[in-house]
Amino acid sequence: MTDSSQRDALLEARYGQQAAPVNIIWNEQIEALLAHRSVRAFTDEPLPDGALETVVAAAQSASTSSNLHQWSLVAVSDPETKAELARLTHGAEFTGFDFVAQAPACCCG
Repeated sequence: MTDSSQRDALLEARYGQQAAPVNIIWNEQIEALLAHRSVRAFTDEPLPDGALETVVAAAQSASTSSNLHQWSLVAVSDPETKAELARLTHGAEFTGFDFVAQAPACCCG
């Protein structure tokens, strides 16, 4: 578990100048959630064998509403299709998801 200065740093990164909650019940899961960052920069390496199957297995095991476990997944790895998907995410007020074209695969569920 982190010390208080590391906890303060995580809370500051999450809340910035806003007041952070004072009664957080700290545990490893909360720490992991607060430390999480999304990085949308990709290498040109393809996904390793079994990567999509692993993600599907994890998703199938997640909690769902009414315990229905309904899911769907569309995985796109064709460069031209990914480029078109990225282009379609651009709009008048939105700059788009250019990282979709750079990723080895794009998965939508």
